[in-house]
Amino acid sequence: MKKILLLAICGCTVGTLTAQTTAIDTVSTEAGYAKQVWYRLTDGAETATPKESWDIAFRAELMSATIFSNPGTQLWKYPDATIADWDDVDTTGMAEEWEEAINSPYDWQVGAFNSVAGSDQFDYGWGNYDMTTHNITGSVFFIIKLTNGDYKKLRIDELVSTTGTYTFTYANLDGSDEQEVTFLKADYSGKNFGYYSLVNNEAADLEPASEDWDLLFTQYTDLIAMGPDVTMPYGVTGVLVNEGVELVEVDEVDADTYVDYESHEFGEEKNIIGYDWKTYNSGSGEYVVADSTVYFVKDKAANIWKLVFTGFGGSATGDFIFSKELLEATSIKDATGTVASLAVYPNPATNGYVHLAYDLNQATAATISVYNYAGQLIWNQQTGSASGLNTATIQTSGWAAGMYIVSLEVGGQKTTQKIIVQ
Repeated sequence: MKKILLLAICGCTVGTLTAQTTAIDTVSTEAGYAKQVWYRLTDGAETATPKESWDIAFRAELMSATIFSNPGTQLWKYPDATIADWDDVDTTGMAEEWEEAINSPYDWQVGAFNSVAGSDQFDYGWGNYDMTTHNITGSVFFIIKLTNGDYKKLRIDELVSTTGTYTFTYANLDGSDEQEVTFLKADYSGKNFGYYSLVNNEAADLEPASEDWDLLFTQYTDLIAMGPDVTMPYGVTGVLVNEGVELVEVDEVDADTYVDYESHEFGEEKNIIGYDWKTYNSGSGEYVVADSTVYFVKDKAANIWKLVFTGFGGSATGDFIFSKELLEATSIKDATGTVASLAVYPNPATNGYVHLAYDLNQATAATISVYNYAGQLIWNQQTGSASGLNTATIQTSGWAAGMYIVSLEVGGQKTTQKIIVQ
């Protein structure tokens, strides 16, 4: 009954709304691609960190054994060796003959340390799973070239699965300056990864919560075709997507007008955007961006966006320039079931105000925020809300014409909707 009442009051459809405004945004990784930037589509929020602030990263999920290496490092599994060979290291022929271990360019669950796993289902690459204790014990060790150019030997000693506690050891190749480290996944709860710098001998909390970003602008390693059935790892600069974000690439269309995302199947590989929307013109010394490629993205909040890349600054600036258009903003109930529905009316706003109507399953505090399309907060209000139907009025007089995003936050969960001001 409450939802029917809400519809009657709004005179609009709760569910999805179509947007018509395109915004141009620039994300900069700075000169030399010095930073990696996590980006949220709804408001353009960015979290940027120096790309050399970490060397290895541990997946924060309790039952995961995924370990990544920084793409700016190089990692090799010490060949035909076990932990017992730790004290006798010979790196002759390493750069030319040893196979380099890399993070999967497609899957956030397969890091460089996992990529060397054999066919045994209990082999996680760096160690083996024990069915009795449910722990993973290190079985091999690695040589790693750090972001500062130094070489270390490194072994993952153990992961205690019940507590999410790693222990690992690293040292200079001659065994000097040996460090034993305990790393707790719980310190990074709600995030994809926790990080560690072997250069600085310290853990690093770098990325935003997993629910708070959609795209990662960064350097990474991809597999480049070198001939029929032949690929080689190569460092590239591009865009990766968060787990839970779905998208599709559509080529050879009119990028200005094409919006038919429903005709395509969305996927979740992390490098669907990747790096190949641009090519380098050696004659002009500039990058050329594909002008007939469109990406449709379903973000973490289930909104549908159209992205078109329009420029790339290369290593001189590290700038990624793109347009984004909100095609469909979904009024969705959150994971706790607190928000039953959210509607905005009149929309477009033409009389200097807009009303919000939202239906709560329980009495709780709520925060209402409005962002312009550049991601700037322009209006904010905290209010106590009763169970059932609630309303709020936002004055829009004086706002520039265009699209805005209204965010309703209840119990740590956000529901977003767009407002068009005419």
